[in-house]
Amino acid sequence: MVATHLFVEKHDQQEVDGARLRSLFSGPVIAGSHTVGARAEVWSDFRVRADGFSRFLVRDIDLLFMQTGRLAQRLVEIETYRTIALLGLPQAQTNQPLIRQIEDELSTLTQGMGTANSPEDEYALMQSLITLAARVEAMSLASNNRFAAVQAYWRIVQARIADIRERRIEGYPTIAEFMDRRLVPAIEFCATINTRQQALAERVAHASDLLRTRVSINQERQNSAILASLNRRAKAQLRLQQAVEGFSTVAITYYVVGLIGYFSKGLKTLGLGVNADLVSVISIPIVIVATWIGVRRLRRSLSERASQEFR
Repeated sequence: MVATHLFVEKHDQQEVDGARLRSLFSGPVIAGSHTVGARAEVWSDFRVRADGFSRFLVRDIDLLFMQTGRLAQRLVEIETYRTIALLGLPQAQTNQPLIRQIEDELSTLTQGMGTANSPEDEYALMQSLITLAARVEAMSLASNNRFAAVQAYWRIVQARIADIRERRIEGYPTIAEFMDRRLVPAIEFCATINTRQQALAERVAHASDLLRTRVSINQERQNSAILASLNRRAKAQLRLQQAVEGFSTVAITYYVVGLIGYFSKGLKTLGLGVNADLVSVISIPIVIVATWIGVRRLRRSLSERASQEFR
């Protein structure tokens, strides 16, 4: 992952000259600072050379026991975690055009919600949103851990820079300033891409919720229309049923009165002095009322039984 050449030399009480720095470092910017309470100088350009190694020069001014080892360890850790933190940059550069493409497709689908006029259009929109959500989820799963590691390693780099307690050498940027100019933009870019991924996932979910709401509203409208149609049919059936009840009452009354008339005529034939026509006339209202009450009770009984069975 990381290879570093670290040179430690005793300070000769002379400032290091530019020619020597250029002989050791080939980068366009060389960072240098007093460290560990001005007991040492540290120089580096943080550039990986052709042999695969980066370089550090440590000039020991007055390092105490074991401070040299601790300083060397901090410098190697800064280089190591700086390099590992940058592993998220290629992932962010790969995700950026994908995010832009998905954002454009989501914008097109969102506009299409306003022009969808049929369940088939809504179904096609829902399928497209599901596909987008799957792509965003796959992209997030592949990169979220890497972007989280970028932030974690960057915090370690900041902590190690704070540990060496830098002081400025006139004319040169400190290691902290070098990192702010060269590393922070990459860290911020990764954080921005991660934020855009999360925002994109939320937008896709929000668009899906809007489409589901639209579909639910259309279904409720269809259900309301169906219920209204059923109500109209029920009212028509009720009117028909009432008409049938009236016809049934008339028909039953007709047959019953006819039977009474025949029965009265039979009694008259037997010499009982019964006026068959009078008996028929008197029985008509009685039969009508009795028949109507009977039909009503029968219908009510059937309705109550049907209601109980439905429950």
